[in-house]
Amino acid sequence: MTTVTVTTLAHSIYSESMETLDGNDASSGVIVEEGGVTGSDSDSTVVGKGYYGLDEFLTEEPYEEQCPGGYHRDYVGETLGPDDRYVLLRKLGWGGYCTVWLALDGRQDRHVAIKIHKSSAEYSLAARKELQMLRHVQACSQSSSHPGAAHVVELLDAFAHSGPHGLHVCLVFEPLNTSVLSLLGQCHRTGFCNLKEAGESCVDGGLPLEMAKEVTRQVLLALDFLHRSCHVVHTDIKPENVMLEFPNLPSKWDVVRYLHEYTSEHLDRDVKSATSRPLPSPFACNFSQEVAGMPRPNFAQACGKDWKSFFKVKLVDLGNACSTDCRPQSYGVQTLEYRAPEIFLQYPKWGCAADIWSTACLFSEMCTARYLFKSQGSDFFPETASQLKLFATVLGPASDKFLRQCALADDYELCVNARQVRSLSENYVYELGINRTLSQQMEQFLLPMLQWDPTRRADAIACAKHPFLRNGKLKIGKLRDSLKKPLKGSFKKILGTGSKSL
Repeated sequence: MTTVTVTTLAHSIYSESMETLDGNDASSGVIVEEGGVTGSDSDSTVVGKGYYGLDEFLTEEPYEEQCPGGYHRDYVGETLGPDDRYVLLRKLGWGGYCTVWLALDGRQDRHVAIKIHKSSAEYSLAARKELQMLRHVQACSQSSSHPGAAHVVELLDAFAHSGPHGLHVCLVFEPLNTSVLSLLGQCHRTGFCNLKEAGESCVDGGLPLEMAKEVTRQVLLALDFLHRSCHVVHTDIKPENVMLEFPNLPSKWDVVRYLHEYTSEHLDRDVKSATSRPLPSPFACNFSQEVAGMPRPNFAQACGKDWKSFFKVKLVDLGNACSTDCRPQSYGVQTLEYRAPEIFLQYPKWGCAADIWSTACLFSEMCTARYLFKSQGSDFFPETASQLKLFATVLGPASDKFLRQCALADDYELCVNARQVRSLSENYVYELGINRTLSQQMEQFLLPMLQWDPTRRADAIACAKHPFLRNGKLKIGKLRDSLKKPLKGSFKKILGTGSKSL
């Protein structure tokens, strides 16, 4: 046995550093199986990159990337880990740097999810950085009673597997259910959701409003834990990185076993091996048949009046997370549609507030099934400038004090001068037909999270305690006179935005 070291906190998966495996440093406590890391006793991945109107489950990882340095050519029945501890049962999905499998843990007799990373030096380094960040968060969780710790993915194990394509770092997590992105996709395509007690959606295709509130509240608790207890910025808050837990009926491990067996009957081995088949969500699907030798969980209970007791989400994918004391030198963080203005404008003191901006975008997207900010750049007006223009049109101008500290303040001046402003609530009313009172309540919740200047943005715990998320009474003031009248023509046409944005 030899050991593998993890030497630095996570920066970005696109880091230019090409660190190699070190066989002599035992500081990480990660053990390499023969030929081929176990550590202390989750993370699913995105299946495809499509949007709501597309079927993102059609394709698999490129076959040509199943090569040295690329994906491991895994199959149903393959055993991984020391002493062949894990048996692969079904592929749950794949991403740009890994595949994710449901496996049976023979030592604990339970199902787990395993991320099997590509084997190149770049992806191995990124995986080991994520591993160190996960262990840091796990250590903070064990010494903390913060309620947000329960809403961050839990690492169960780590090892490296030596296969024909190289050494693959494997991270083992509790199995999680569908992502918010997939749930939005189902609601958008079919309008079906078992959580009738969660109420109505704001618009057709959006999540029920009470569900969107509950997801947001739990994400904010997770972020408060990361920010204050772990001193970590997630940097990639978006629907695919928020995943539902399986309900405890009576335990989530029993539910996972039932759903796997329920959906595995009548499928041949070739189909199981070749196709990504995520486990279905009890909150979005009906299960009418029994599984031999297994009682059917009482899913109706989880979808009833007490649904919030069973509805839990977890924040996943800490691969791009960073310490607040060791942020990346570059500004290549956050997905474009959820990127905060301080990242676009290269504000040197960016940090936890960037996650708050992304969470505001997440909440609006869950409610409306549209990006809050999504521009369409062109050769003459690139995406960055288009996003800044969009921010200014909705939020008004940024302060001179903030801009003076930004390296790219000139970019702001070029694209947002003399912008006509219409409030967020007016956009909801005129573009989406949302009730005016509700639109104003949503705006009152979101605006403290959408300040240009990150130092003026509300923190995670203040947002989590906002009366709107707890259905408390809100005082809706009068809109500014300049914002009362709708803009002439369609807001989307004025901004040049796509059909998937407000």
